[in-house]
Amino acid sequence: MSMNKPQPAPEPAPKPKVYGLAELMETEGYETLEELARDAIMEVRAPGICTACGYTTEMEPDQQAGWCECCDTNTVKAGLILAGLI
Repeated sequence: MSMNKPQPAPEPAPKPKVYGLAELMETEGYETLEELARDAIMEVRAPGICTACGYTTEMEPDQQAGWCECCDTNTVKAGLILAGLI
């Protein structure tokens, strides 16, 4: 009679990186949130970032689920949304 030892639970899959405001500001060259907000308010289009893959683009300042041309998902958010200003 042989006793089998219980197998350890498998390691959970690593969480994917979530891109956000810091990556958007760095990619677009903004040093302060005020600079980003000023540009977004003065222009019709504002910088946004895909929270899934990090692709940056311009979109409406209040966009919460814009289309990402890179990963084909509705995961692009405008910088003002990420900053909690809208």
